Amino acid sequence: MARFQPKSPRPETREVPRPGLKRGEAMGRDGEIIRRHRDDNMDPFHIELSDIPDNYTYEWKRLSVTGKYDRANLHRAGHAGWKPVPATRHPGRWHPEDYDGAIEFEGMGLFERPRKLTLEAREDDAQAAASQLAEARGDFKFNSPDSSRYDANTPQAQRHTMLKSEVVGSPTALYPNLQIGDDE
Repeated sequence: MARFQPKSPRPETREVPRPGLKRGEAMGRDGEIIRRHRDDNMDPFHIELSDIPDNYTYEWKRLSVTGKYDRANLHRAGHAGWKPVPATRHPGRWHPEDYDGAIEFEGMGLFERPRKLTLEAREDDAQAAASQLAEARGDFKFNSPDSSRYDANTPQAQRHTMLKSEVVGSPTALYPNLQIGDDE
């Protein structure tokens, strides 16, 4: 049996990528490179460590809540040493490439401060947490890792938690009725 042979080879229908263009790039009519960013599954707030300047840290800070500008939060951030990151440092990522204001995205602003200040703030936070924990353990007479020393029935503990603890037994009706016998 004879096989079907097309009269002429089918012409190439796909555009052949031009040298120098990467995947996700194409040449526009005026010679401009047009890029397609695929970010369906990416966190839009993620920043690679390599994109952060040496000896600095980045953090996203809240700019607004339900559309209302949050001046108090930005005031606290400024007092903690945070400064807005200019969009020119990351052109085209969150704003058009010619935008020269601060980076703002979905109610958040990108801020930076020297790494030294961030490390000091983390130490201060850890000390504050340890102090709160020590105070709470003192309130509950929980001064050692041995949990048997914890007493929730002290007036001091009840004042802080409004809880009272007591050990109660289970009703015997809840126990399973198991019998051992001969299986026939």
